[in-house]
Amino acid sequence: AMKLDELSMEREGFSLKASGTVAGLRTRKPKPDFKLSLDAKIPSLPAAAVQTLWPSFPDGASLPAASLKTRARWQGEGSLSFPSIDLFLGGLAARASGKASWEGSLRVDLDLETNSFEVSEFASFFPQAAAYGPAGKTRLKLHASGPAASPAAAGEILPEKLRFTASSHTFTDLEGAVRFSSGSIDAKLKGRWNGAEAQLSVDARGLGAGSSERALRVEGSLGEVDLAAFSAGAA
Repeated sequence: AMKLDELSMEREGFSLKASGTVAGLRTRKPKPDFKLSLDAKIPSLPAAAVQTLWPSFPDGASLPAASLKTRARWQGEGSLSFPSIDLFLGGLAARASGKASWEGSLRVDLDLETNSFEVSEFASFFPQAAAYGPAGKTRLKLHASGPAASPAAAGEILPEKLRFTASSHTFTDLEGAVRFSSGSIDAKLKGRWNGAEAQLSVDARGLGAGSSERALRVEGSLGEVDLAAFSAGAA
């Protein structure tokens, strides 16, 4: 294999290092095998910069500084594989793998899983979230596949002692799992609502734009209630 010299660049807080190897070109029937390693550091980005790639990113929000390490491989076919992608965004660490293919149109197939991270750290970058005072931790698991512009997504949100306030009601110690896909949500959560023990189960089906059959089932229970706390929340 032929080794590619390391390429590095730095500009306005952004840095990139790239290296790799090329093999399979010196045979009678070449079978190219390119391997590439990237190491990037990205400064905090305001909404305007993010919206050039993600138009629906909310105004007034921003992304924290991040670092990215990835390995990619191309073997002369119409796809690029990513054996590992490591993303560090503030206190969030995510590991992903997958591939991108361009036979006819660009398609992606990606699996991602995060560590357990503090939601309050990310809420500080989204002014709209400040009113809810989110705290606690959560983990994410995500699978996305399909056209790059609109892939179908499925995954899990796994809260750990999550806390937030909505309409003067306080929700604390939330745990459980919220499983979702492009057409369904299945949530099983337990915690406290204004201090009272609470459990909630939601099963929603047929949420896709083209679905003609929709179904919703909601079940829950509430323990001993402090009426004063609920009256204050309803006021």
